[in-house]
Amino acid sequence: MKKLSLLIMALFFTLTLSVLLVPATYADNSETVSVQVIRGEGETTTVTYGGELGSSTAIDLDALVADGYEFLFYIHNGSIVNDKENEFVVSKSNKIIAVLEKADEPVTVYIDSNGDLLGYDFGENPEEPVNKPAKPGLVFHSFAEHKDSPKVLVAQYDRENKEDVIEITVIGGTISPEAPLYNDLVELTPTNPEQFSYWADEDGQVVSTNPNYVISALKPVTLEAVYDEDFVAKPSVYLFNVSGIFEGKQSFLGHVNLVDGYELVEYGLLVSTDVKVLTFENATKLVSSAMSPAHEFLRSLNEGTYKSFRGYAIFKGTDGLVTVYSENNFVKNSALAYHFDFNVSEQPNNYGSEDNGYVSSYSYKNLVDSSDFIISFKRVAKNKGGNFNSDALVISPRVDQGGGESYAEFDFAH
Repeated sequence: MKKLSLLIMALFFTLTLSVLLVPATYADNSETVSVQVIRGEGETTTVTYGGELGSSTAIDLDALVADGYEFLFYIHNGSIVNDKENEFVVSKSNKIIAVLEKADEPVTVYIDSNGDLLGYDFGENPEEPVNKPAKPGLVFHSFAEHKDSPKVLVAQYDRENKEDVIEITVIGGTISPEAPLYNDLVELTPTNPEQFSYWADEDGQVVSTNPNYVISALKPVTLEAVYDEDFVAKPSVYLFNVSGIFEGKQSFLGHVNLVDGYELVEYGLLVSTDVKVLTFENATKLVSSAMSPAHEFLRSLNEGTYKSFRGYAIFKGTDGLVTVYSENNFVKNSALAYHFDFNVSEQPNNYGSEDNGYVSSYSYKNLVDSSDFIISFKRVAKNKGGNFNSDALVISPRVDQGGGESYAEFDFAH
């Protein structure tokens, strides 16, 4: 039984849903992916490759490798790939840069720590990009050579606040480092790794099935090691609400949970200007293409642009493509308005009584995934009344003051 608290107004609230593996079916399963090509001073272009989503294919550069130009490498999501014939998965989550060079025009490429192209220059004394990158809570300080190529320089950052400890609370395990600073990578270790099943958040949602799960310390969080002998690991995606790390932005940190037998194809964020539970059928898909080695991706959107947010990932298994959605579906409460639809599983008839402080709790079943919810509400004043006379519930709270506390007053209708 899940409890959904609606008594206190908050900037965001979460609809907690069940994770299901949904076969990924599309009217058109083909994708075309753009590849940026750096080819000589002042010469940049794009080529495309494509095919069925999740398939693998090589990129045709033959028309560009001519007139003295030589293929150097691909930069794929921040990693160096030296094989010109390498086959890449057809997915818009792939960020690929092809780098070509002439012997008398040595190239230097500048990328961000997430693999984004920042600039490039040619010659023996290359100039850094004029516009330096920026990240929330961090300050750019220099470029450093990529570990796999001196021709690629990667942006380096310092913390703005070097004493800003982020509280990562772990139940049933330990963390390293014990007092992580902002943006530190924190590794979790369960007390009993042999019996470990998964890491769960405070609502019991699966975050990761990796016993040595690594998380970026951006916001305080509590995680618990769960030991369940009947648990079966499945690919999943989890979404953290980290809004506030970037001024004027709504920010979400996604974690993709990879398991044996599945290959990650695509991942990102679903958004909507409406308040609702999101799927591919009713949301705008924002594909992400910057994933950290800890299998995390960060999306920051202008404050107030959207009202609903949910993570998604597409995996390729032995039976084809499957889609997973994050259990948590965040809803922005910018207008102090909620809207839920439930099947009534227990018919209530009043707002509670003086004996229980005018608090009533009733059970409902979610139309989306058939999960059970308990809704508790408090009457603002004794003369407030109401009843239910339909099999659906729409909640639209108005905020009043009572006894020094703020409560949500609910109207119920079909």
